[in-house]
Amino acid sequence: MLLLTSSILYAQQGTDWKTQGNTADSTAFIGTTNASSLILRSNDLERMRISENGNVGIGVDNPQTALDVEGDIQLTGDIIFKGYEDLQNPVNRFLMIDKTGKSTSVKMKELNTFMSWEDCYDIQDQITFNGETGTTTIVAGTYASWAPRIQGTKSILYTGSECSAWVGIGTELPMTKLDVRGAGRFTKGVKVGEEYIEKSGLYIENYIYSNGSNTTYFDHLIMVKDESGEKLLQLNNDGLLRAREIKVDLDTWPDYVFEKDYKLMPLNELRSFLLKYKHLPNVPSANEIERDGVNLGEAAKTSMEKIEELTLYLLEINDKVEKQEVVLNEQQKLLEQQQETIRLQQELILELKNLTNKN
Repeated sequence: MLLLTSSILYAQQGTDWKTQGNTADSTAFIGTTNASSLILRSNDLERMRISENGNVGIGVDNPQTALDVEGDIQLTGDIIFKGYEDLQNPVNRFLMIDKTGKSTSVKMKELNTFMSWEDCYDIQDQITFNGETGTTTIVAGTYASWAPRIQGTKSILYTGSECSAWVGIGTELPMTKLDVRGAGRFTKGVKVGEEYIEKSGLYIENYIYSNGSNTTYFDHLIMVKDESGEKLLQLNNDGLLRAREIKVDLDTWPDYVFEKDYKLMPLNELRSFLLKYKHLPNVPSANEIERDGVNLGEAAKTSMEKIEELTLYLLEINDKVEKQEVVLNEQQKLLEQQQETIRLQQELILELKNLTNKN
């Protein structure tokens, strides 16, 4: 009985650890006091150990680093790399992972050697250079080789501000600096191109490849297709716009030409106007069009005005022709009557001659 009581008192003093928990102070610990690893087991199998030098191994009996894990790691939070949190730090801006799986920090000036002027992620494949932790070989690039490579190994973790980060919305693998899979909304203007020159809601500028080939970057400035891939709208680099149909809304249409009080220019005055100005009335001259361009809506309206005026001219001429036909018909009838009178007179003269010859 005394032995049992001592044992309880001994445990309550904190020298033994109970499975139901203990009240511990700052000096209490679980571990070893000699150069031996601390081993944790479950189901009588080793699950984790802390080596004598402090390395933690999970699934590893001889951990070589501060944390050495054999198997997958699942996180519900983020991994924070100390030393990369300052986005304005111009020294170490990238964390690279080489083909052996080892990471190294890379100075911006060294990385710039392998990047194009346009894209901070356009890094050549299999480039070897000295990083801060040793020789590093970059095993992933961008463009054609980027997607299949980065799916297997995340080769670049961006931490800097000098180059634009690649942002994916609706996709885990952005293919451009901003890759949006789905609808987007802009409450202000959208600019596409190299320079901002004019204040425009939509500004598109083509530019030349950096290799000096004088080849424009975009094949077409604008391309719109329907759900089946058929072209609906195409704006070429030379300014040619192709579309299936264009509808222009107008407030008025030139049906006023057919009103009774519309003054149609007489044809003789129209002839004089054409000889003097070399274009139709109310129609811009060639110099005006070359200087100011053509308003499609106004051009269509003016064209219809001239077509309707031409219709009136034709109707006017037709009325005159019909009146002349009536006069000609009357004249033709009169001529036929005169010819019949002459014929009868000739017959009468002939009969008189015959009578005279008999007598």
